[in-house]
Amino acid sequence: MRYVFFSIFILLNFSFCNAQSSDLRASLSLVNQTLRQFMIGTEEFKPYYMAECRDRFEYKTIAFSFDYPNIVFDYKIGGRVKYPGWHREVKEGTYKVVIPLESLIEYPVEYMSMGERRYSYSTLKITNNSGITKTTNGKSSIITSFSIYGDEDLTMKRFGEELKKFVSLLKSENYQGKLGGSQRNSARTSRQNSQQQTKTSKNVGKYVQ
Repeated sequence: MRYVFFSIFILLNFSFCNAQSSDLRASLSLVNQTLRQFMIGTEEFKPYYMAECRDRFEYKTIAFSFDYPNIVFDYKIGGRVKYPGWHREVKEGTYKVVIPLESLIEYPVEYMSMGERRYSYSTLKITNNSGITKTTNGKSSIITSFSIYGDEDLTMKRFGEELKKFVSLLKSENYQGKLGGSQRNSARTSRQNSQQQTKTSKNVGKYVQ
């Protein structure tokens, strides 16, 4: 009997840790909505490059997701046309940044200039001395910090607040599952496969008759 109660406790605890609240889903959705809606970029395609090269390049994918215990940032930079043209600062490619949940999110970013402490209000910096994994076109590196850039101070202030809130909810809810990213893609693929199977079954039935 004790074993049964212990098993039930473990199952309930596991279910609780993997149950995603509506607040958590909404928070992630807001982070990704802001990423897509406003001029926010990365080292490879900064906001001022977007304004200069918007007719040639774009973020084909740019989204955060969560796969316990890591926050995952995926982005893909591509040309709007088959031959977008050359720009030495824009680096086309597919990128994935795997960020441990306990990483530090710094906004505004402090730096030293001419011996004085200054702050960048258009930059958000994520730091983890144990390592952040960044994969570029299939090849990975371990880095200690990663920055995201906004075109204006208020743009990045809004994004920083939303990202910090999402991380705070992940911790307070002790969520240990998957949210967004591949989970969403898997669900879409599963749905498409199901629809294809249904269509195939109908066709087979028609021919059999």
